[in-house]
Amino acid sequence: MKKIFMTSMMVMVVLVTGLSLAYFLFSKFPPGQAQPTTTEVKTQTITKEVKVPVEVPTNEKANLKSIIKATQDKVVQIETSNSQGSGFLYNNKGDIVTNAHVVGYEVDVTIRMSNQQTYQGQVIGRSDHTDVALIRVPELAHTTPLKVKQQKSETGDDVVALGSPLGLQNTVTVGIISGLDRSFQLDPYYYENMYQITAPISPGNSGGPIVSGIDGSVLGINSVKYVKENNIGFSIPMYSVLPTLQEWSRNPMKLTPYEEDYQYDYEVPEYDGDLSEEYEEYNEEDSYEEYGSAEDAEIYEEYSEEPYEDEYYGEGFDSSLDLTSEYAESMVYTYYDYVNAGEYSLAYDLIGGNWKASSPSLEEFTEGYAQTLSTYITNSYVTDNGDGTFQVEITLEAQEYVNEGEQTSIYQVSYMVGIEDDMPKLLSGDVVE
Repeated sequence: MKKIFMTSMMVMVVLVTGLSLAYFLFSKFPPGQAQPTTTEVKTQTITKEVKVPVEVPTNEKANLKSIIKATQDKVVQIETSNSQGSGFLYNNKGDIVTNAHVVGYEVDVTIRMSNQQTYQGQVIGRSDHTDVALIRVPELAHTTPLKVKQQKSETGDDVVALGSPLGLQNTVTVGIISGLDRSFQLDPYYYENMYQITAPISPGNSGGPIVSGIDGSVLGINSVKYVKENNIGFSIPMYSVLPTLQEWSRNPMKLTPYEEDYQYDYEVPEYDGDLSEEYEEYNEEDSYEEYGSAEDAEIYEEYSEEPYEDEYYGEGFDSSLDLTSEYAESMVYTYYDYVNAGEYSLAYDLIGGNWKASSPSLEEFTEGYAQTLSTYITNSYVTDNGDGTFQVEITLEAQEYVNEGEQTSIYQVSYMVGIEDDMPKLLSGDVVE
């Protein structure tokens, strides 16, 4: 009897203890909350502590620099008897893409690489219709070319434009594709479905590539300047001319140059129409296909024997670098393009005169832009000083880091641009109070 009683008491103690423990756990950790709540709170706390605005610009600048460095040695300067432009290596046959208006009606041209090595090239394809030309340089065969994007790009895509405006090789302009399918006619060329980009096209810049700011693939060919807005240019999409380029590469045209006494004046095509206007399609019966076969090349040669005259070719690039207001203005834009790309040594090389003599070292110059995220010229005005120099007044919008936050600052800046040692230089620069 006593054993039964002791056993019953032990069972009762165990039951009471178990029920008490269950009640305690239930009240302390309600169902469905303990584990998920702890994880969710930690996730939110970590997310709030990440300072995204500080990290993203740095990564983007690093990526941009790597794209520029990988692209520059594939971009060339093209020199003819009385002009210069830009181009880029398109395939492993040593073929270089450029604009037809860059080579004009010359067949033999000089190709200058980024390391100043020069080669002789021959025009193997040229169109009077789409403003595209192809040059072959045998010595560049088997050289790795730039990769080409064969699909249409989108509005807002980041782009980097490269070329040699004013003879300044590998000048970099950073922007975006701000419009698609812009079409217009500038005799003798039809420009169809062009990319509108937020980057100016200057003398010597034509024929250079615009590449993706993401992977460096070629999206288009710098071609036309928009005269109503300084920071707008137009590029021929690569996808629209690839079939023509491929045909020329397979079956080079047999071109003949004009008479030795024939000269043309190089000038960047300029468009001054309304960007909202719809281009009226030209009559397809009046159009013609690109000449690629040997038979077609003979037709082209016969056509080329007639003298070519067109108001399109006017006063243009002067290889002696006599400064003009347009060139002076372009110098200031180029300076800030280098700053935006983080190429401070190139920006530093553009300054001269008293400014260079009194300027800090390159390291101090670079440090001066350490808190600058980006710059944008919203307005510019050029005045001829009458002594061979020009005064370029700009309104500059700068995104800057101030007290660990971003701030937009507006500056009025005045630059004097002139020729020094046969090169255009920014001789002085002052912030106007």
